[in-house]
Amino acid sequence: MSLRAFVNRSQRGLSLVEILVALTLISIGSLAAMTMQQQGTRSNQASYSREAAAALARQLLETVDSVSYTSPCLNDTSGSYVNPCPALGLATNPINAQGQSLATAGYTRQWQVSASGGTAPNTENYKTVRVRVTWNDRGATNQLTMTTVKSWAN
Repeated sequence: MSLRAFVNRSQRGLSLVEILVALTLISIGSLAAMTMQQQGTRSNQASYSREAAAALARQLLETVDSVSYTSPCLNDTSGSYVNPCPALGLATNPINAQGQSLATAGYTRQWQVSASGGTAPNTENYKTVRVRVTWNDRGATNQLTMTTVKSWAN
């Protein structure tokens, strides 16, 4: 057999080993791309949940800013987290990301009102309001807390 016949025969197609190597490389690349896509989707969902919780907390804090310091809603200064006062007109727990009451919603919004004061005249008349939003994300409980101060002047 001449060298020319050997070269022509080897150029007729791909060997089985070459095909298997190519398929393995394509499979590994595809698996990596799918994993990255899945992780990106999880990150987007977690970001959406955190942003929704922040919006729900801000909504309650803005409502607190609009009520009087002497409002009965701000009188419960027990120091524990409780459901917000129904007189504020906000939805009751559980709530969805838009702040609507739904039995299957994933967010719980609570607040804590603390009477603050001290011996100095400028620290005697204010209340600290903490809002805590809790939600579950793939079996893990998450929470976000925001704080505002309500003074006698506002």
